[in-house]
Amino acid sequence: MKYIIILCCFLTIFYALYVVLVNVLKRFSYAVNRWFSFIALLTAGMISCLLVPFFIPNIEITELTRWYFALIIIINQAFFHYTQIFPRWEKKSPLFIIIISAIPGVITFLYTGATNSIILSASFDGLHIQFVYGQFIVLYLIVFIFYIMGTFLTLYYKVRRLENTSFRYQLFYVFMGNHIGALIILISFIIMPYVFKRFEYHSLGISLAALMLLYINNYAISDERYLNFKEFYLKIVYYGVVLVFTVIPTYWILVNSYRYFLAGGQIPAVAVAFLNFVYLIFFTRIIQPYLEKWIKREYAGLEKRFNEFIQALSQVEEFEGDPTYWDRFFTTTMDSLEYLFNVTSASFLMYNEPEKAYILSHTIGQPPQVKRISADDSLVQLCQIAKTTIHQSLFYTDEIIKPFDDVLALVKNNSIEVILPCFDQSGKLIGILFIGPHKKGRPYTFNEIEFMELYRVKFNSALVNSLQIEEVKSKQIGEHDNLVVSAIKNSIIPRQMPYIDHIRISSFFMNNSNLGGEFFNAKVLHKNALAFLISDCSYSGVDAAVLALELYAAFESLSPTYDTPEKIMQLLNWVVCTSKFTERYATSFCFTFNSELLSLKYINAAFNPLIIYEIQNDSFIELDTKGIPIGIEKDFIYESKEYVIKGPCIGCIYSNGITGAVNQTGQPYSIGRIKDLIRLHNSESPALIIRRISSDIDTYTSNTAVKEDISIIIFRIE
Repeated sequence: MKYIIILCCFLTIFYALYVVLVNVLKRFSYAVNRWFSFIALLTAGMISCLLVPFFIPNIEITELTRWYFALIIIINQAFFHYTQIFPRWEKKSPLFIIIISAIPGVITFLYTGATNSIILSASFDGLHIQFVYGQFIVLYLIVFIFYIMGTFLTLYYKVRRLENTSFRYQLFYVFMGNHIGALIILISFIIMPYVFKRFEYHSLGISLAALMLLYINNYAISDERYLNFKEFYLKIVYYGVVLVFTVIPTYWILVNSYRYFLAGGQIPAVAVAFLNFVYLIFFTRIIQPYLEKWIKREYAGLEKRFNEFIQALSQVEEFEGDPTYWDRFFTTTMDSLEYLFNVTSASFLMYNEPEKAYILSHTIGQPPQVKRISADDSLVQLCQIAKTTIHQSLFYTDEIIKPFDDVLALVKNNSIEVILPCFDQSGKLIGILFIGPHKKGRPYTFNEIEFMELYRVKFNSALVNSLQIEEVKSKQIGEHDNLVVSAIKNSIIPRQMPYIDHIRISSFFMNNSNLGGEFFNAKVLHKNALAFLISDCSYSGVDAAVLALELYAAFESLSPTYDTPEKIMQLLNWVVCTSKFTERYATSFCFTFNSELLSLKYINAAFNPLIIYEIQNDSFIELDTKGIPIGIEKDFIYESKEYVIKGPCIGCIYSNGITGAVNQTGQPYSIGRIKDLIRLHNSESPALIIRRISSDIDTYTSNTAVKEDISIIIFRIE
């Protein structure tokens, strides 16, 4: 028991200090995080009072115990104030109420630590502290119960009255977790010692309850936009069960075999090891997978239904060009929402150019009141800013979305829970999909919101591709492959590259082949992050161009949450692997640049490596990773590497067409010439370097025909 108590105390202290560190370094700008870090610091001090006697036997136990009880009351009070200001986006309790409610706790804290009226004397018996209460212990308990009940009633009130219904669902789990911790404190602090005369569990119960409360509430204030307490608790239960069923049986086998040996029995050590091995194999191979499957049953069910939706959408895409195609398309995509996410209603508004408005196109369930939204409406502005799935809770918790009060009123008045915006290849909003309430009357879970974002990407991609191909067909160039390819290339190759702080990008593209399908683009994810993608879809005519178009549509529909190369490449790979338009693949290179950290993360999927010229060192390096082309293996895991910018540098990436450019003698244009131009003109802007490279290629191939597309991108990082 002694070592268990010491271990629990140490774990609680270390975790409390970790909570302090995280909230001070990462979340200090919010009052609730600053206050909770103060609670964690007090908790570390309180648990230290239980731990010190084990290592310093001669310490003044009575004085230590008084301050231990003083810390208990002040932590109890601080936790009550924490519930008054939590969550951070809600209206807090008035300051005068907080000050008045703090007076009893502060007085009791000082009185407990400075006098013997609460704790008369104390001693340490080697396992726990024994203490004799003073004459005013009843007043101490009254204050203690006052703050316990205040915490309970405050959380209960917010669970019932918060306007953000989605967060009320999460707050209920916080409420239950906190009061399980409070129950443990009550049992170990009052019931066990004074009802059952068992004092040895005091230290263990207090440390475990403190650890539980810190763990639950640190998660609760981590990011209030994306809390998923149901999954959080299920993971705790899962890991707890796994720990119990792996440690306790193996410990029992070892202890009993040892006792059998001491009693004179003969049992081979190999037999004990084999028995443990058999049990662990049985548990980890048979029991644990079923337990994990049960824990992830909601996610697994969503994944199964979503894969069925993709298959159904692929079958619909076979009717492309058929007069019934759009009816089939919307029936498959919209009607499946009821099966996918248990929605009661949904409506899609598509942009109408002549009317300059978004007009109701398809609906399921109860017809919506909103049938038309003008192009200058604030909802359209919000969708253009967010560019991702917007659920109702974000109107209360997201700093970007909170100012749109008129949109929140529209959402509430029309029973809209989720908004899914759709964008065309140029980033223009072409449609808005409204999702109604859940069939069970509860908010959508975190997993359901995640799958709605995947649904949005797939729906957006299929819609844009169909509209683009329909537009191409309407111009009567579908029968001429070269015109189709040229039209698609002209629509997807950027004329100007975006930029953020510390990086400037310029590009050069030569359209030399009606079979090529090269694509490159850069996208600003947010003010400090930029994503870049270049792909070669091989020389296969319309198939290559359509694949490039799919990549373009998927890349343009990226939301700010896709802020790493892994997320981008996994998404693009999934889009290509599930495409019905083409069965081809594409070599690609993707990187993201963070202007705050001055770091560049990259993934190469069988493309040419990225060349970096470090100006200060006058040296070139190649950034490369191992990866297969996207579209080959759906479950392939792409892994990125990181390059930290140490000084001004120039980057260059190019397609294979550069080596296909030859002079009169048949010698190919070399990458060394590009490197020489970069080194010679390293003080110039990317645009000027691009011009010099273009001029050099023209001079080199002046009397020969270039038969392959050429893409070159130059960027400069300061």
